[in-house]
Amino acid sequence: MEPVKNLKEIATFAFILGFAHEEEFALLAFCLNNVNCLLMMASYALAVTISLVTITLLSVYGYEKIKHKIERYEHYLPKISAVILFIFASPYLIKAL
Repeated sequence: MEPVKNLKEIATFAFILGFAHEEEFALLAFCLNNVNCLLMMASYALAVTISLVTITLLSVYGYEKIKHKIERYEHYLPKISAVILFIFASPYLIKAL
């Protein structure tokens, strides 16, 4: 597969990738079978919202619990993050060349 080169190709790829998620197709299938679509969509949206908020709050709570242990290393965290991102991006950079 050739690397994406412009914004239109990136947008097209993202649009196609969005159809890879099967939740939307399952929701449409339920709607075709005389299920209350509004209630189903609202419950799906609520479930997604609750899961995202919950994982965020748990992450903040977990950070607060270990904050005292990593305070002395905080000034290194941006550099460590940059190195990790570079390691993960390297295969894409090599493939693009």
